[in-house]
Amino acid sequence: MDGNVEVEIWRAVPGYPRLEISNEGRLRALKRDGSGWFEPRVGTPPSARYPMVSVWNGEAYTTKRVHELVARAWHGEPPPGSLVRHIDHDPQNWRPDNLAYGTYAQNARECVAAGRHAHAKLKPEQVSEMRRTFKPEHGAIKELCKRFSVSRWTIRYALSGRSFKDVSPPKAERYRTALS
Repeated sequence: MDGNVEVEIWRAVPGYPRLEISNEGRLRALKRDGSGWFEPRVGTPPSARYPMVSVWNGEAYTTKRVHELVARAWHGEPPPGSLVRHIDHDPQNWRPDNLAYGTYAQNARECVAAGRHAHAKLKPEQVSEMRRTFKPEHGAIKELCKRFSVSRWTIRYALSGRSFKDVSPPKAERYRTALS
């Protein structure tokens, strides 16, 4: 038998007396009569980006974002003015090791740098393709602007690595002449 078997560990969520969350990101709630546990239904409403769950707070049921409950259980109370960040930018991944508290500004910078914010003009796959195929010739930037319907500055920032820092690294020397 393998000695590296990971054991699922459960922790109570502060402020929610009948709710526990595991290190695997699973939720369980104590039945009203205390006779056992059940898995609460997690869903993502059409107007929401993050999965939600209805939980008992000791007085009434309330709807909460799952990642916020996981962070409370595994990382403690949030510092004032903070939010829960998804390290991999995936709102469906609420495992404790993928969550961290941070500031709104920090979260916004990380999302912009990763090209994963609601108003991103390019997708990471487009930037990767652009960086692979770009040849610093006369008119190349203008051609990319037309192709992706973005400004020359958006193209320059994407090619140079000023934006989309986590996408296949740019080769600065390759773009230097075309971007200057």
